[in-house]
Amino acid sequence: MNPPLQQQQPPLPPQPARDQNEAQVGEPVYERFRKQQPPTFEGDIDPLIVEEWRCSLERIFDFMKLTDQEKVACAVYQMKNNARIWWDVVKRTVDVNTLTWMGFLELFNSKYYNANILDAKMDEFQELKQGNSTVIEYAHKFDQLSRFAPGLVATENERKRRFMKGLRSGLAKLVDAGETRPHTYAEAVE
Repeated sequence: MNPPLQQQQPPLPPQPARDQNEAQVGEPVYERFRKQQPPTFEGDIDPLIVEEWRCSLERIFDFMKLTDQEKVACAVYQMKNNARIWWDVVKRTVDVNTLTWMGFLELFNSKYYNANILDAKMDEFQELKQGNSTVIEYAHKFDQLSRFAPGLVATENERKRRFMKGLRSGLAKLVDAGETRPHTYAEAVE
């Protein structure tokens, strides 16, 4: 007796590659968001921390292609301590069901990224000097604070000039008198 012939299944057609942003069927938005390891926000008033949190979330939101309401919900979920208290007060006066991301940012910025704080950071940038910092530490601080004074470093030449002006005087002279005079900010840092 011959063994029965096994019916061969036709090969499965190749599946189109899924966009990594595409939601798994039934997977909640927050679960997809959480997998991106978003930072929390505790209500800091340091604009560098505020900006880093906002920019980090916006990169994730862009990657995930979230709606405005999903963005607001995810951002609020990441708020802790003082930020959560602030939001609990704000949501009493705002219809959170119709709040857009831009509307959320207006509320958020008025609390954590206001003109007085920005002016203080601009002043800090204008007064920035290398002091006892290494050149790399000074350049890092320069880059951080220059975001609050874009008009002062609008061109590459202005950026380089302002950086050189903040270097310790002996070091600035050495850099300026080197084999090749720096033409850009990056060259001055090197």
